[in-house]
Amino acid sequence: MPTRTFAQPWAIARTRSSVQEGVSLVEQTSTALQSILTRMQAIDTNVGAISQSSLEQAGGISQINSAIGALDRGTQRNASVVEEANAASQALADEAEGLKALLGKFKVQGSRRSEPLAQVA
Repeated sequence: MPTRTFAQPWAIARTRSSVQEGVSLVEQTSTALQSILTRMQAIDTNVGAISQSSLEQAGGISQINSAIGALDRGTQRNASVVEEANAASQALADEAEGLKALLGKFKVQGSRRSEPLAQVA
């Protein structure tokens, strides 16, 4: 029969201390991991909110781009109308000058007017 040796009391105390230290380290690690998990969940929530806001902003920017395009088209139409109105105004002024020249050739009997007709603008 082999001889059985019993552990020394100091070795048991040392082992117990090491086990308690290990348990304490595991508890600290668990607490740290739980804290990391909580923070990661908060980060995930924030990233989701940022993503949603980015989508909303992209939609808003798209609407702004559409509105600017509509304004640009309106401005171009207005410029065209102004150009046409200017050309029509010039043509009307030219016709008025022609009529004035024609009227200047006529002399009306009994007219006291000898001065030329007023200048058409």
